[in-house]
Amino acid sequence: MPTRTHTSAALGLMLIIAPARASEETPEGPTPEQTAWVREHAIPVRTVEAGNGLNDLAPLAELIGEARVVALGETTHGSREQFQMKHRLLEYLVEEVGFSVFSIEANMPESYEVNRYVVGGEGDPSQLIKGMYFWTWATEEVLTMVEWMYDANAESREKGLDPVIRFTGFDMQFPKVAAKIAQDSAREHDSEFADRVATLYETALNVTSQAPASITDLQLDAGSLAGKTVRVTGRMRTIGVNEGWAGVWVRADKNGVNLLIDNMQIDGPRFTTPWADYDAEIDIPADADSVTVGTLLVGPGTLLVDDFRILADGEPVELPDALASGFDVPIGTDATATGLIARGNSAKGKVIDDEEQGRCLSIATIDDGMSTPAEALKAAGDAYALFQAEAQAMAESLGERDAAWAVQNARIVAQHASLQTAAGMERLRVRDRAMADNLLWILEQDPDARVVIWAHNGHVHRNDPWMGMHLDEALGDDYYAIGFNTESGRYRAHSPRVGGRGGFDLLDAPPLSVARILGSAGPDLLILPLKASREDDPGSGWAHEPRPFRHIGALETNYQFQPARVAQLYDALMFTRETTDAVPLP
Repeated sequence: MPTRTHTSAALGLMLIIAPARASEETPEGPTPEQTAWVREHAIPVRTVEAGNGLNDLAPLAELIGEARVVALGETTHGSREQFQMKHRLLEYLVEEVGFSVFSIEANMPESYEVNRYVVGGEGDPSQLIKGMYFWTWATEEVLTMVEWMYDANAESREKGLDPVIRFTGFDMQFPKVAAKIAQDSAREHDSEFADRVATLYETALNVTSQAPASITDLQLDAGSLAGKTVRVTGRMRTIGVNEGWAGVWVRADKNGVNLLIDNMQIDGPRFTTPWADYDAEIDIPADADSVTVGTLLVGPGTLLVDDFRILADGEPVELPDALASGFDVPIGTDATATGLIARGNSAKGKVIDDEEQGRCLSIATIDDGMSTPAEALKAAGDAYALFQAEAQAMAESLGERDAAWAVQNARIVAQHASLQTAAGMERLRVRDRAMADNLLWILEQDPDARVVIWAHNGHVHRNDPWMGMHLDEALGDDYYAIGFNTESGRYRAHSPRVGGRGGFDLLDAPPLSVARILGSAGPDLLILPLKASREDDPGSGWAHEPRPFRHIGALETNYQFQPARVAQLYDALMFTRETTDAVPLP
């Protein structure tokens, strides 16, 4: 395999791609036609706070029509006003339109525990919210919404009627509670069946991490490399790297926060490969204070490395003696003596004599007695198959609802195991496919229910491979997605730079961005339906162009915009001119 030829890579970061401008459009901002179109079609919203009347939201009923699922996105995982607005939209959809199920981007069985409080008043709502694991939802805004849901069920609770609104979740990133629910149901159903499940779950849950088994690294002088292109090259061979990948890598940091990285996650060698040359390359930012290079092995297997070189603008960078001499040290020498240090408890490195390449560095995973991700996947899949085969018998002994819940939790364990075997974009595909399947399962349990989804913008839109695409394919007109956008303000996020969570500034929206167009219409809060937009219309063609659209997850970042053709992603946009930090629970 030849070395890669490429420009500076920034794995995991999406750079802003400026949209092509119409001839009459200037860099200063939206055109009069764009502003007029938004103003004509927008639904002004009075407030983000629930409990203040719902008349201004009345046009939503006609927009949504008979859709069974309304998905509410969010620009960041920490924007107070957007969280509040989602609460208010839920209030409207429950009280005025008849929606009866709420579902959040959080682990499924743990989310269902919150329903104990919402429906029956059991438990401490703050602790139940925290029990969903994600700090992003442990906020005053979410707690206020949960307490509103409890109040909304007051009359039905007193009269023993079905609840007005139920709380659910659809994610699958944690398997232990799901496995316990499945196993408890298996024991209640049949002891022999439970023993078979327990044996499989010993393998499925006792799994080694697919986190990097070995990172070998060298710290370089960042000051001398600022503004230069650093390329790391190496001749490599892999043996049995069946569940991860290997490669050379280079990373630039500032204050402990990654600025740029190329670690070959997309195109690094996998499985068993012959000797070949590889490279990784980035342009070192001027403000980087740390530059690290090395080799990487993710998951079980063995990586052999030779001819390791570092170039800065094409000029060689000085290497430790063992590396510079081509590992001219005694065979069997530990990796620490080479200058490339094997880190982590799950791998070891030493110099070997390869029959084809000669003296080289070998980095191999240590067998820790735990299941590999592939073994865990098979065991979890086999357990799920057992539950599916036993479903009818379980329904007779446990009741249909409890049996279905047991089978679904076995499915979550299998979904998680599948996630553990995936890498790169495949992890996204696995997770979003699973979340869509879980949401569809929720719908199947109550064919008359209409569901409000709470998730990030990215998960609810219709692009491949996100959850919204799968829901759109399955539900068609029964799926209605609302993306959120904001022009300025702050957000709460996790930051390695500050060693925890805090509030951070949003970057100003670019002149040609979606936020600036929405903001030009006047109202600080508005909902803009996108169905009437047209590609060839001067006023609404922007909605079909790749415009900068703010996209931030749970981490602090200065890469805050991605190009988006919003009319192809969402049915409507909810605009909040300014946001502040979500307020964490004590």
